[in-house]
Amino acid sequence: MLPARTALILSLALGVALEVGTLGSRSGLPVAVVLCAAIGYFSTGRGWMTPAVIGPAQFAAALYRGASMAPAWLWPFFYFVALSVPMVLAAYVGRRMRLRRG
Repeated sequence: MLPARTALILSLALGVALEVGTLGSRSGLPVAVVLCAAIGYFSTGRGWMTPAVIGPAQFAAALYRGASMAPAWLWPFFYFVALSVPMVLAAYVGRRMRLRRG
């Protein structure tokens, strides 16, 4: 099983990888959703909610890479937070699959 702190670190790394380009290609988002489902499946306690930090981590990486959106950061922040909603839903589905299994 995956402790909640480890799930948080994995989620932060996943958000940065989505922005930096490791998972930034077209196939990156479906891979990230599958990884979030795996985080939800293997995490303990409330660790399944940690994919909620993927959007803010992606936003922080975008600010670090190029500060061009620093003056108008509010709308891009909401955009990245909205991107983390499917990730949390996938983690919830993974959690439900583990609970049904036993």
